[in-house]
Amino acid sequence: PWKSVESLEWETQKWVTWFNHQRLLEPIGNRP
Repeated sequence: PWKSVESLEWETQKWVTWFNHQRLLEPIGNRP
């Protein structure tokens, strides 16, 4: 899957950024 630790860290960072962005766009009452 990942060729190096740097690649894994990059993919993780992209996911975290996406997750945080999506969460901030959700209505307040719709959070888990």
